[in-house]
Amino acid sequence: MTTPKVLVVDDHPLNVLLIKKALMVEQYDIQVAVNGQEAVDKTSVFSPDVVLMDIRMPVMDGFEACRLIKKMPEHKDVPVIFITAEGEVGSIVKGFEVGGIDYIQKPINIEDLKVRVRTHIKMYQLNRENQFLLKEMTSVNESLVEKNNELDEANKTIVKTQQSMIQQEKMVSVGVLAAGIAHEINNPVGFVKSNLGTLKRYFEKYDNTIEQIKQVLHDRNEVGSVIDTILNDVEVVVKKNKIKFIAEDAREIFDDIEEGVQRVNEITSSLVKFSAQSDDGLLKLCDINECIKNTLVLIKGTCSDKIQFKTDFGEIPGIKASIQEINHSMMHLLNNAILSIHEKGIIHIITELEKNNIKISVKDTGVGIAKEIMDKIYQPFFTTRAVGEGKGLGLSVIYDCVKKHHGVIDCISDVNSGTTFIISLPLSG
Repeated sequence: MTTPKVLVVDDHPLNVLLIKKALMVEQYDIQVAVNGQEAVDKTSVFSPDVVLMDIRMPVMDGFEACRLIKKMPEHKDVPVIFITAEGEVGSIVKGFEVGGIDYIQKPINIEDLKVRVRTHIKMYQLNRENQFLLKEMTSVNESLVEKNNELDEANKTIVKTQQSMIQQEKMVSVGVLAAGIAHEINNPVGFVKSNLGTLKRYFEKYDNTIEQIKQVLHDRNEVGSVIDTILNDVEVVVKKNKIKFIAEDAREIFDDIEEGVQRVNEITSSLVKFSAQSDDGLLKLCDINECIKNTLVLIKGTCSDKIQFKTDFGEIPGIKASIQEINHSMMHLLNNAILSIHEKGIIHIITELEKNNIKISVKDTGVGIAKEIMDKIYQPFFTTRAVGEGKGLGLSVIYDCVKKHHGVIDCISDVNSGTTFIISLPLSG
């Protein structure tokens, strides 16, 4: 521990000598100031552990010196003990008001002086140690709080990332859906656009034909030709511009346009139904057959013509369910079936009522699933695909959806023998 420091402030050498002699046995580091200003200056340099302050001094009195010392942030807590003449009650009160902590009356009692100085130094040093420990504890606590906040943020990030990945996997169907829409809509829109171009050219010919007929009639009038001649000329113009063929072909074009628009309408209608979700968060009456049909309309455009879809829809009642989650699950299930077929194959979908459950079977003729990984297929992030081709959440999403609706899911498969997923959903929900 460092040697305690005492600053004695007094303009009377005899008082200073008395105090120094009394405190010498305590082995203090003692310095002297002869007025208040010098006391302030030395305090900032010497950093005393206690100040023995006389009141009446030249240049600056003890009260003002104490007030200025207490304004120093690093020395505001240093104890100042005033040395007062006997009976100066007003001085004692003012000393406390400017920040003094104690007082000693003249004539000085040596034992009283030593006890008071020793006590206040000890209290000051303990106070500084406490402040240091408190500062350290505060710093440690702030560090712990900061680390805790970092851990909390990291945990939130992990949870958010997991939720985001799960949501992304749920929205894989949107990507599949978009590809299906692009394929399905582009075909009808393509021939609508092509036919409209043809129609435009046809009607330009119509306009030219009408103008030519008008010109013929005008010319024949001028020369007085008979009507037969006019009709003959008109017939020549009609044949030249293939008006009869255009009229017949226009009917077929309009039929094609109507068929294309109807196809677009079916796709967009399926899209609306596929994306249907409950605004109030409650389960709605769900037609499983309709969900599968809507999904098929959208997903067929994502696969080649080598994949054939077969459906056997049974007469099943509606059940209370989340239509959006059922749609997404069917999209994932059918997409998995498509991906399992590397070349030509069949996907067979069957719905039927079995006791008090709706049974949905999706059977493909794909590559199948090995028995040794069968118990892992519903685990989140488990996948047998190459990096970047899937996050392994598709079957997990389906599994969660089935469990949420109090159903069960089963898988029958073997390598190179295809796979059948069977979902049973209770009528009661």
